[in-house]
Amino acid sequence: AISRGVEFLVSGQGADGAIADRGYRVAMTAWAVMALAAAGHQPTDPTREGEAMGGAIDFILRSAGRWKGYVYFGSGGRGTYEHGMTTLALSEILGLGADKLREPVIRECCQSAAALIATTQFARGSWPYAPGATVCTIQGDLSISLWPLLALHAVSRTGIDVPESTISLAGAFVQDCYGSAADGGFSYAPRLSRGGFAMNASGVRGLQVSNQPNHPGAVATIGWLRANPPSYGQKWFFYGAYYYAQA
Repeated sequence: AISRGVEFLVSGQGADGAIADRGYRVAMTAWAVMALAAAGHQPTDPTREGEAMGGAIDFILRSAGRWKGYVYFGSGGRGTYEHGMTTLALSEILGLGADKLREPVIRECCQSAAALIATTQFARGSWPYAPGATVCTIQGDLSISLWPLLALHAVSRTGIDVPESTISLAGAFVQDCYGSAADGGFSYAPRLSRGGFAMNASGVRGLQVSNQPNHPGAVATIGWLRANPPSYGQKWFFYGAYYYAQA
């Protein structure tokens, strides 16, 4: 199954290096890079897969835009998703340490991209759907805020300094989205109804990457997830499965 998945990604690569069959081409390519890395491939491998991975990384680096001087990978009104996902992917490649040729450029991009994330965080610890969107209906939510948090966690593991206050503030927001195991666990935003499988899996992961793996909410919700395993076809299955597999 993994080999077939890798073949699907590599065979779908465009001449510009992108691996995407729909919009948000930078984020889709970032996901493909992470998938290839998870399958054991490196951009320096002298193989078809390695060449595809290298081309995909080059496409991402060429696509880097700017927002107030910071590297920005987002586009449109939901750019924080794309920026977080792409920063996460580049950080994982940087962490592998195999691509010495691209490493200086990737490191510089990750450092600037992480600084943008820290700069655009709301005072409550969440993030807007796009940089500069200072007025939001609910001032960010768990869904959008997990991606910058995951990205910062990955960046910090590469040796790049990430403000601890940013991580702590994000962790406090994740806590605010938790009610109790009895009422379903985590919600989309504080004081909203509980979100079930997807929100619970993402909430647990949010506590883990904000240095709170033993928080009562994480422990209780893991118990809930074990008692209520996901089933293919349920709402937000793939979104939740990404977090579920790591939590």
